[in-house]
Amino acid sequence: MIALTVFEIGASIITVEFVKSHGGSDFSAYMWSLLAPIIGALVYWARTRHASGARAAILAFNLRSAAVVMANSSFQNAFAWTQIMTVAAMLVGITPPS
Repeated sequence: MIALTVFEIGASIITVEFVKSHGGSDFSAYMWSLLAPIIGALVYWARTRHASGARAAILAFNLRSAAVVMANSSFQNAFAWTQIMTVAAMLVGITPPS
């Protein structure tokens, strides 16, 4: 399942860069980047019949990014802290229990 998480994160990043490079706004880029985590969550649920905290964190990251951009694109400190906190949540979500 770690490969699925890596796919979701990588696909989200690639989607954001693709949309931005083709003239899309930051908001639309983050909204399109929700597709990979949604597909990943469905695949994970279909295989395990359980929800995943890592998938929820990835979705939260993209939704928060879109919300911050929509609220005020010049508010870079909040955007950076949102990313840091969400990545930390993702790492906690994919770390296997000891």
